[in-house]
Amino acid sequence: MYIAVQFNYFTAAFGGNLPEEYSYAAYARKGFFELCTVAVINLCVIACMNLFLKRKEDGAPSAAMKVYCTLLSGFTVLLIVSALSKMVLYIKEMGMTPLRIYTSWFMLVLVVLFVLIIAAQFTKLRFCRAAFIGFTILFATLCFANVDGMIARYNVKAYETGKLERVDFGVLEDLEDAALVHVERLTEAKDSAVAEEAKACYDRILTKSNEKND
Repeated sequence: MYIAVQFNYFTAAFGGNLPEEYSYAAYARKGFFELCTVAVINLCVIACMNLFLKRKEDGAPSAAMKVYCTLLSGFTVLLIVSALSKMVLYIKEMGMTPLRIYTSWFMLVLVVLFVLIIAAQFTKLRFCRAAFIGFTILFATLCFANVDGMIARYNVKAYETGKLERVDFGVLEDLEDAALVHVERLTEAKDSAVAEEAKACYDRILTKSNEKND
């Protein structure tokens, strides 16, 4: 019922549409915190079912438990996908930042968690072990992916191709060394104001790097 009565709100981002009463930031932020609230409630309900509902003699979950866990997890995954679509829409319009990437990563972790809950209802999957392995793989990917460089590359390329109307040099400067090679490209931008700002940003990043003797 929660999803059904707000169906248009939850699915608007899939078509690249922004509800009139929201900004891109507010739409993505609200979607994320709605997701967190529902995910916590559903995890608590699923945990209580696993603790207190009667199981079969062989320890397998009952049919009722399988149905409820699958439904709760399935609807939560749908809500996560909806929240991710809002974040993707936000990134397309405003560019990447570390917070937007880490938030998206956290939502992917939740997807893996709830998909494993569904799988555990129909297989002899060791949930805790599988969840630990899944989290470790995602965390390692985050650690070794050069997130800062990816953000700088995306934002600069999106500006060059016209997907972004402007470049947030504050974000690029916070990325420090990872953004240098990409900011350097903008020093040759056709817009003289952008080129000048890029040169100033490049110099500030380089100065910070030299001060750290890096």
